[in-house]
Amino acid sequence: MRVLILGGGYAGIFAATNLCKNKNVQVTLVSDSPRLQLLQNIHRVASGELQPGDITLDIQGILGDGVFFVKGKSEKVDLVAKQAEIVLTESGMVQIIEYDYLIIAIGAKNAYFGIKGARENTLSLRSVDDSIKLDRIIKSLPQGSILTIAGGGASGLSLAGALSEKYGNKIRIRVIEAQKEVLPGWDPIIIQMVKGKLEKNENLEILRGKPIIEIGPDSVTLSSEETLQTNVTVWTAGIGGQDLDIIPTVKRTGSGRIIVNKYSQVLRSDGGVFDNVFAIGDISAFQLDNEGKMSPQLAQFAVRQARNVAKNILRKESGEEMIELEYLQKGQLISLGKNCMGTLNGFPISGWLCENTEDFVIDNYIKAVLNRGEGLEGMVYDGNSIGTEIVTSINFISYLCRRLMIPISL
Repeated sequence: MRVLILGGGYAGIFAATNLCKNKNVQVTLVSDSPRLQLLQNIHRVASGELQPGDITLDIQGILGDGVFFVKGKSEKVDLVAKQAEIVLTESGMVQIIEYDYLIIAIGAKNAYFGIKGARENTLSLRSVDDSIKLDRIIKSLPQGSILTIAGGGASGLSLAGALSEKYGNKIRIRVIEAQKEVLPGWDPIIIQMVKGKLEKNENLEILRGKPIIEIGPDSVTLSSEETLQTNVTVWTAGIGGQDLDIIPTVKRTGSGRIIVNKYSQVLRSDGGVFDNVFAIGDISAFQLDNEGKMSPQLAQFAVRQARNVAKNILRKESGEEMIELEYLQKGQLISLGKNCMGTLNGFPISGWLCENTEDFVIDNYIKAVLNRGEGLEGMVYDGNSIGTEIVTSINFISYLCRRLMIPISL
């Protein structure tokens, strides 16, 4: 059985490592980057707090011999012929890869919503290369410069917090959010915690309910017709699905995300289902409830979705029924420079506990990848059962003991 995975982010890597342990599965993973980027900490590279090597992992080193790694970009897939066209990075040649099952995990790109000048006059923050470029530009800014962040979501506020902490005496930082509140869709408890922290910074200004209608090289114009001066503008105001030519057409959201069912199978534009094609991670749009709420474009959802898809492919091959993905978000965390805050099972957390919870999430993911989804680390991503919560708690306590160098025996 041949499984082709397009994309080397959180979801693609996790699906590959969960599948490759089965000797009857031949897994091929395609990525245009040789490194997995731990994007939760990308803002800390942009602020100069971390180095690029601190948040990247070599994909081939992670996958080992169990997965064929192809460095290239996915250009086109034919779901009827069951093949994909890959443009190889080094040679520019086109390679055709055939498959029995396809997992699309190509991630997201910036969505500019038709705002005049947004694409041309802003810096992106979607990759480690973007963060390196932003760090270099900020370091070259003269004293008193204004850096504008378009978007008051998690990425924008994390960047604002990190930059105000690092460059508070050098530059002024402005965050512009179109909606009436920052962190749209987040827990109100976290929103108040974040606002309370950020609004204490004299060098940081947050404008809410101020849609941007145009961005120039050195200006930002709001819907109120107010024009603000800026030296640098960073775009964090929205993302949509990455481009991929898919034949025949599939159902997508307005932002280009691929709509999937409860098993993460891709839906046909005519309402049917592609039985052997799945979409996971940021590229996918998974309906969470009967009100039409779609899945968050977050690593924690992507990894659980990847785990579920890997298991369902194996179940299909063995003649078993697939299992629907159930997702319940247990907490939310946001890093503002050296300050972390969030909620865990409805309780607000901050400081040392929050920082270690954030680090644990990444640590457990890496261990689960290296263990091929086996052991307690992999079980963390199984459903919403009491057993999963117990396993997660055990892993977290073990992690804290290691950090505190406390001997443990389980």
